[in-house]
Amino acid sequence: MYRIIAKLILVAGITGGSSSAMAATPAAWEFKVNDKVISTSTTSPYRTEENVVMVPLRITSEQLGYRVHWNAKQQYISLDAPYQIISLKENTRDIHVANDFQAIPLAGDFTLDSQVVKKQGVTYVPATFFERLFNTVEIGQQSVTIAVSVAYTTDTNIPTNSSADNNSISVIE
Repeated sequence: MYRIIAKLILVAGITGGSSSAMAATPAAWEFKVNDKVISTSTTSPYRTEENVVMVPLRITSEQLGYRVHWNAKQQYISLDAPYQIISLKENTRDIHVANDFQAIPLAGDFTLDSQVVKKQGVTYVPATFFERLFNTVEIGQQSVTIAVSVAYTTDTNIPTNSSADNNSISVIE
C-alpha cells in the first residue's frame, strides 16, 4: 500500500514539475526592422537584468541599409552608414562615430546603455544604439520595432531652387 502511494506521489511530482516548467517558458518576441518581421528563432531580442533590450547587430544593421564589417586584427566591428562610420567592440559600452557632416557635430565617442555582447555566435547591442544612427526605436514588453527615420540622398539631380519643405534635411554629395 505504501509503495503504491509513494509511486503516485512520485508520478504526480514529475508531471506537476514538467507542466510548471512549461508554464515558465517566456513568450516569443516580435521583432520588426523597416516593417519587415525578423525571425526570432535563432536571433531573438532579449531583456537584460538591467532592463535593457538587446537586439542582434548584423541583421538589424543590414535591414537598415548599413554594411557590417569585422576587423579581426584590431578586434572591432564597424558599421558603414551613409556619411557615418561607427566602431564598437564586444564586451564594452563604448562606440566611436566618425562622419562627413562638417556643419553638424555628430561625431565623437559615446557610451551605450549596456555592453556589446556575443551570445551563441550572434553579436547583440542595446536597441537604443540605433537611435544614435537616426532611426526610430519602439520597445514594448515583448516587442521591438526599429525603422529608418532620416533618409539621406546622394541624388545630384535635385533642383537647386526647389521649393521643398525648408525644415527637411537633404544631404547631397
